[in-house]
Amino acid sequence: MFVRRIIIIGFVIIWSCPIFAQKEGLNWYFGGNAGLNFHTGNPVPLFNGALSTVEGCSTISSPSGKLMFYTDGITVYNSKHNIIANGLTGSPDATQSGVIVPVPDDTTRFYVFTVSSLGVGQSFDGFRYTLIDSDLNNGNGGIVEDKKNVMIYPSTTERVSSVHHQNEYGVWVIMHEWESDRFRSYLVTAAGIDIDNPVLSNSGLYHGPHDGHNRDGIGYMKISPDGRKLAVAVMGSNVVELFDFDDLTGVVSNPVMLPVDSVPYGVEFSAGAEYLYASERKGYNIYQWDLLSGSEEDIKTSREVIGVLENPFGGALQMASDGKIYIARKSKFYLSRINYPYLHGLACDFEEHGIDLGGRQCKEGLPTFIQSYFNNLWILNENQCIDQQIQFTINSVVNIDSIQWDFGDPDAGINNIVWSDTAFHFFTAPGKYSVQATLYHLTTQTLLTTEVTILPLPKVDLGEDQTICFGDTATFEVGSNFDTYLWQSSAQFQSPVYKTSEEGEVWIRVTNTCGVDYDTTFVFVQPLPEVELGVDTVMKYASTITLDAGYGHESVIWQDGSTMSDYTVDYPGTFWVNVFDEYNCKSSDTITIEPIPFQIFAPTAFTPNGDDLNDTFFIRTSYDIEFEYEMMIFNRWGELLFESADPLKAWDGTFEGNQCPTEVYVWIINATAFNDNAFFSGNKLLKGTVTLLR
Repeated sequence: MFVRRIIIIGFVIIWSCPIFAQKEGLNWYFGGNAGLNFHTGNPVPLFNGALSTVEGCSTISSPSGKLMFYTDGITVYNSKHNIIANGLTGSPDATQSGVIVPVPDDTTRFYVFTVSSLGVGQSFDGFRYTLIDSDLNNGNGGIVEDKKNVMIYPSTTERVSSVHHQNEYGVWVIMHEWESDRFRSYLVTAAGIDIDNPVLSNSGLYHGPHDGHNRDGIGYMKISPDGRKLAVAVMGSNVVELFDFDDLTGVVSNPVMLPVDSVPYGVEFSAGAEYLYASERKGYNIYQWDLLSGSEEDIKTSREVIGVLENPFGGALQMASDGKIYIARKSKFYLSRINYPYLHGLACDFEEHGIDLGGRQCKEGLPTFIQSYFNNLWILNENQCIDQQIQFTINSVVNIDSIQWDFGDPDAGINNIVWSDTAFHFFTAPGKYSVQATLYHLTTQTLLTTEVTILPLPKVDLGEDQTICFGDTATFEVGSNFDTYLWQSSAQFQSPVYKTSEEGEVWIRVTNTCGVDYDTTFVFVQPLPEVELGVDTVMKYASTITLDAGYGHESVIWQDGSTMSDYTVDYPGTFWVNVFDEYNCKSSDTITIEPIPFQIFAPTAFTPNGDDLNDTFFIRTSYDIEFEYEMMIFNRWGELLFESADPLKAWDGTFEGNQCPTEVYVWIINATAFNDNAFFSGNKLLKGTVTLLR
């Protein structure tokens, strides 16, 4: 719903959150691929625009602020910046080449109204409309069949303006006939455009050829956002025409001629129609007229120069959703701005370099909108830091007797609520606050609400000095609530996180909207504790080895969980230890201990001849241990000649006291104790032969 002017007597009306600027006007595309986005309140440059136009253009967004279409009067671009319609009969060289009007009660269809240029050599194509449906072409948008460049009236100036009907069920689209003093107001409703029944108003100057030129048909036409006033910049006559407009009937009446010094071009009203502003196309001045000053003569004499441009050629003026009026500057990379259009004289605060366009170039025009998108009351505030005094005002104070402010900051005590047209407040802590302004006029009240985020001063804390172990990394995280980060004076480190493995000082510089802060800390690198288990080694069966992790460690842990410095190994394997110092720095070492195999060896021959050389047959082992043992010796007929359970007992080559003859004998050894033992190599049952020689 749009906030319309109303008169209520005898009871109280309270409006709340809906009283904000309509979001259909949040996206602007104009000039040389320039654009602005007002979604955050303050304008932000856009760089994705496909439009390049000298003058006329129009943009429309959805009620939620999503870009829908924009056009220069010839080409229509969709939200993806692709062409959805071409060959319209407007002109980028026309003051207001067109305006986009949504079909009432329809979220997908839009009328594009166009006017042609009056320039030399340009075709006079009249006042026409084209119907766009955003659902066509798989949602990319397209022209509705038989609704392209439909003629409404054949002879037009370069002007078109639009405002909502007072009862809000339709939209007025107003054009001015060429070679005539007549305005034509067409009502657009859900049923369509009432082409056959325009409201005709013969009022003001004749707009036609003048002194051999067509400049009386050039210059902006604007309706005040509240639908009560209409203004036309008539370039050829050096005058701005001011009219009353009836947004109930569409009638234009009561002309007032407001002279300017040099070729007027852009015009715009403050949101409450308290003031009218105009620019000079071939001059330096930005004018203001006080429309509440009194009589027609009083309004004329109220003219005041509130801004002087650095260079001549003032372009279009357009109200924005932030309550400010922006001024096109031909061939500049910025827009000028009137910051407080509702204030008198120099207090309105003209600003030459109002908003930078990010390297994109402005031309002469700015987008034409349905002006009632800006017919709202809203709270204006600037600054957002905890150490700043925040100023709050209302964009228009017309018919407001007093204002009560509630800052939503109860900790401020009696300072939380004040009565003033302009209020100032220091918030007690960072955070989000719901600020309310109650506007009083006679017996009526209007409640406005806005949310304000108060930012903290930047405060960064790197913590205490850190000690890290050699080979480890110290990580510093300071949070993502800063705008810039600078670590160690290196532009390479622009991140909330910094890592280092080197010993030394660490410092950071952070900034946010509210200032700068620094912090410093130190990183110590602790050498690792020493541990040495020695080289890999071997062990015998039934022996032990003691491993030593060393002394002076804060803690020790072996692979089996043991925590003593010494560790006794009684079986082969791989063993490791972790040692820790007081900073929990860890070193490790590993040792592998292999078994020495226990093997039994038997000779292949012996000579029992009494010469004390190889006189007996006995086994040898790789090392001496006690083990279970049995040996038997047989002759070739299988007769058992010798048997012993003592590995140290030898066979002397006799059987029952008699010497055995020279021949080959079979022996069998059974070492049963070495089953499944890492030290035993070979079979448990050993067989072989030995030759007895005499």
